[in-house]
Amino acid sequence: DLFVRALRLPGCQIFALDQITKPFFSALNDEKVQQKLLSVMFDLLVESRSPMVANTVSSVFKAIAVDAELVANELAPPEKPKVTVTVQQTRR
Repeated sequence: DLFVRALRLPGCQIFALDQITKPFFSALNDEKVQQKLLSVMFDLLVESRSPMVANTVSSVFKAIAVDAELVANELAPPEKPKVTVTVQQTRR
């Protein structure tokens, strides 16, 4: 949680990203933690206006081994809430 907060602080982003190495990411045995870290890195890549942050995120992605399912979870569109409507209600 503290590490994720550091990734969101503009002055700490590059330093925090540099700490994410292949051994570091592999040592995170909890998939939820890995998913959260990937989520924050994708957010940084999309939202950051700094080319240096974008380049560092890109370098981190190249350096770490990520389960494809985690990436797919992150890139998948959010699920739409299912609405149960009858045909008769739809016609109205």
